[in-house]
Amino acid sequence: MPRTHLISVTRKWETEHSTISEFFISDALPHDGEIHHGFFLELEGPDTIEQRQRKRIVEGIFNLKWAISTNNRNIRRDLPLPHLYNSDVPDSRGIYIHVGNYPINSDGCLLIGRSRKVDEVSDSRSTLNALKKYLNRVGIENVRLIIKSEYQAV
Repeated sequence: MPRTHLISVTRKWETEHSTISEFFISDALPHDGEIHHGFFLELEGPDTIEQRQRKRIVEGIFNLKWAISTNNRNIRRDLPLPHLYNSDVPDSRGIYIHVGNYPINSDGCLLIGRSRKVDEVSDSRSTLNALKKYLNRVGIENVRLIIKSEYQAV
């Protein structure tokens, strides 16, 4: 039976424009180019399971799979992309981990970055590539992404 690998995501900073989370991947191999620690920028709250709301997704445990196509032409160049889903957030909602730096770059997805500022993550493309390297090594279907909230002052 394959081992389950975890990406632990903690929402920490929220403004009227965005939510920024910190993530850790305990079994990543940074010396091999995989990402061990970084940040996700999501849109502001409240959390919702509804589609087309431009709000962040609910807390929970998510499965991942590769999205090999998308209607969003702005993110096509980075396909395949990690695609999140669970019993509350169907894959038809189209929640991806993708490149972007600011809230305007998201319709509810998680924008990945190596560092953060208020309402911004940076070094997005190289961080996504390092995450993809990890997901390819362990098998994306063996990974669970866990989102929880522990907010603190911006």
